[in-house]
Amino acid sequence: MLNTADWPAIAAAQARDAGARLPFYIADGGQARRTGSVARAHLPALDDGRLLATFERAAARFWGTLTFGAHCNGYLADAHGRPTHLWIARRSFTKPTDPGLLDNLVGGGVPHGQSPFDCVRREGWEEAGLSDAESDLRSIKLKRRVKGSEPPPAHHPPD
Repeated sequence: MLNTADWPAIAAAQARDAGARLPFYIADGGQARRTGSVARAHLPALDDGRLLATFERAAARFWGTLTFGAHCNGYLADAHGRPTHLWIARRSFTKPTDPGLLDNLVGGGVPHGQSPFDCVRREGWEEAGLSDAESDLRSIKLKRRVKGSEPPPAHHPPD
């Protein structure tokens, strides 16, 4: 399991792997909070593992900055603990991004100061109303995307 102390080292390693220097936009440095219907969370801008600033998550794509996501998949297991059925969620048809498409059970962006594990717990509560006991998280893995291995563009079914 990762803890928040691991965050700077992981982010710095991913930045080096991508061959990128992270540009940054200085924001007010607050933790995740809700403003109207838009979730606001701050991400770190690092230079050789040293925190330079935090900035608004919504600006990440504009600046071309690396971000982290944490996702949770659910399954049913047989008596031996082997997965037999995978749970698949469908995104709300009123969601502004990818409405109606299939998705993870819960997931989202990992803000500064939060581990991926804690992010999944928070998203489980926000998206599905799951308490820590109900979510029963048992395993977490860090997956690193290798430059050049991006998946093909998402398929959007015709109207």
